[in-house]
Amino acid sequence: MTRTLTAALAFASLAIAVPAAAQAPAEGKSVGATKAFRYLDKFLEVPAAQRSKIRVNFYLLRNGAPAVGLHPVLVDGDVRTPLPLAASGRFERLPTLEQMQRKPQLAVDAPADAKLSNRIEIEAIVNRGPDIDAAEVTAAIRQVGGVVRATVGALAVLMPAVRASFPGGGSGVAINASGGETPLPVVGGVPVFDPAVQKGAVRLHFTRTPSKVDLTPAG
Repeated sequence: MTRTLTAALAFASLAIAVPAAAQAPAEGKSVGATKAFRYLDKFLEVPAAQRSKIRVNFYLLRNGAPAVGLHPVLVDGDVRTPLPLAASGRFERLPTLEQMQRKPQLAVDAPADAKLSNRIEIEAIVNRGPDIDAAEVTAAIRQVGGVVRATVGALAVLMPAVRASFPGGGSGVAINASGGETPLPVVGGVPVFDPAVQKGAVRLHFTRTPSKVDLTPAG
């Protein structure tokens, strides 16, 4: 997938898992938080009830790999707030809306010539296991569309259709109300579910518990 964030798409682009190369690099030791966490403020401005089933994940990369060993800090005036990274490079804490509105800086303890970039993913908040409720996943997909419409209005028509992918899930099937099974397509080694394609699914069964449920463009 090579779709990139653009100003025209604005927050609609959050429905796309963006490759690191598509993001403006955050070079050196400091970058504006609104650049490092693009559209996070727009997401947080949407009422919580309308985004209760989705979360935005930001990852910090160094030379295209997780920035393990770095210690990002949000510099908000005289206040410095650590933003720790998971082993995957994912920010385990994100700035609040109030912090983002003050236009803070993101400082990273990396050499000035370090090549830093970021990646954005949208994750569905569902009960994970070998069996996942298809209605939960569908509700999360619908929330992505609702959040985009609330944020960008008419520009929402530019947003690609969204499906769910299940990294770590092995292989999977969609099960309908009568117990019939349909194999889930596999894209890049990962099973995917599109409620517009696997119509009537009530349950998704996987050979392994997925590590997460990502929401990515369909097709």
